[in-house]
Amino acid sequence: MDITKGIRTRRSVKRFLNQPIEKDKLLRVLDAGVWAPSSGNVQNWRFVIVRNPALKLSLAEACLNQYWMTTAPLYVVVCVDIVKVKKLYPVRGELYNLLNAGACVENILLQAHAEGLASCWVSAFDDLAVKNILRLPDQVLPIAVLPLGFPGERVPPPKRVGLNNQVFFERYGNKMDRSPDTPNKKW
Repeated sequence: MDITKGIRTRRSVKRFLNQPIEKDKLLRVLDAGVWAPSSGNVQNWRFVIVRNPALKLSLAEACLNQYWMTTAPLYVVVCVDIVKVKKLYPVRGELYNLLNAGACVENILLQAHAEGLASCWVSAFDDLAVKNILRLPDQVLPIAVLPLGFPGERVPPPKRVGLNNQVFFERYGNKMDRSPDTPNKKW
């Protein structure tokens, strides 16, 4: 799949078909996650795959009662092992842990889409409950729960704010003086 098309057509899906995911597809999705950039190349993400219906239900409850999640055949819980990053970056390590996981999650979402799968990035959850359900060690933090499956709905594209309202030049507040698709000027 063309990367631009993949970025523009990926959607957050909350209904899934009752169809199992082939192991090779799941492994390609996870492999895409490990190819994300990370601070100092620490690659500190960890994945917990959850297929057990009772565990999925417990996690949906820990995710602030988002029961729609249980329609997915499995969850990929993306976590970070915080130890190495905090040692390398004592001041900004906490932020870098989140950034590393975010890059990993985006790769997973895009590869899932390329595989004909869908997901929804869930980060609203009770951290302690998720840690307890998954028996995560102290140094491993859950960052995202990704219900994963074949899409059971078509989600229309969301509206986007135009670049003219988000891009500034040289200093914050200096808006674009022309549309980025207007030729004649080199950047």
